[in-house]
Amino acid sequence: MKAFVELARPVNLLFGMLGVVVGALVASGTGVVDHQYPVLFGCLVVATFMAGGNALNDYTDREVDRKNHPGRPIPSGRLRPKTVMGFSAGMFVICMAIALLLDPIATVIAAVAAVLMVSYDLGLKHRGFVGNVTISLLVGMLFLFGGAVVGNPLPTVSLLMLAFLATLSREIVKDVQDVEGDADRRTLPKAIGIEQATTVAAAMVVMAVALSPIPVVFGLLGLGYLYAVIAADAIFIYSITRFKDPARASTLLKYAMGVGLAAFIAGGLT
Repeated sequence: MKAFVELARPVNLLFGMLGVVVGALVASGTGVVDHQYPVLFGCLVVATFMAGGNALNDYTDREVDRKNHPGRPIPSGRLRPKTVMGFSAGMFVICMAIALLLDPIATVIAAVAAVLMVSYDLGLKHRGFVGNVTISLLVGMLFLFGGAVVGNPLPTVSLLMLAFLATLSREIVKDVQDVEGDADRRTLPKAIGIEQATTVAAAMVVMAVALSPIPVVFGLLGLGYLYAVIAADAIFIYSITRFKDPARASTLLKYAMGVGLAAFIAGGLT
């Protein structure tokens, strides 16, 4: 049982479920308390979805993990590859079964996300920038799904865009950091050079900052969002000045994304 828990990566599942709650909060404000069951089902969809995706990732990376992560369930011999594949398939089936109980838009988002996740694990993750875009889109769709769960995805579109841009920037920065070790991936830094890739990452950050006032401009969120997002934007801009140190820049982007998430929570409650 412990091996299956490790396979699912429970900490990641908790963050995924938090994303659903944030999306629902942004979409319905304090009225989210009237949507307890849809939000609960939405959290279960994301938890099973992520567990299935994490297991599939371990399955496809099992040979690489024998060297890089020998303690994981498959290379350590605690679980057989076929067992892990069965677990992954089972999680995706449960995910879609629960998704059918939700708003039709939420069901469609879950289905599209499942296709993207499987495509990523089976090949897109080795294609560098295409994989970066896929993961960034999946992160953004998490919040869109949260809004759809409560029947109001429109307010979360801005959150999807901001999460996508911020995540894509960080993914590129991480590829710059790992450029020497990425022998089997055609990453953006390898394709166009480190300096040009860094410029693209910085452009993603600038776009995210430029778009950050949209929720207030269109009256989607309260002023609590605006006050908090200013702090997030400041960290985002500061991170650009540290792009020559990819590890430091990646950490700063992570902090900025956390503050940005708090800004959306604040906006949903005000």
